Amino acid sequence: MPKALIRARIAAGMTQESLARRLGVKPQQVQRYEATEYGSASFARILKVVQALGLSMPRAVRLVRNR
Repeated sequence: MPKALIRARIAAGMTQESLARRLGVKPQQVQRYEATEYGSASFARILKVVQALGLSMPRAVRLVRNR
């Protein structure tokens, strides 16, 4: 999935800087995420990246909060 996010960003014509603006983080943070294949990103952050790229994630993949 991490490589798919990077490919999706590039296919959308979005730079790391523009993705960073949409996420409200510094461009260096997006660079780190991509360099480590999102290894340091939380699941919540990955969901925000998915949304910022205009993608959707199947419900089966989403985590449900314990009540």
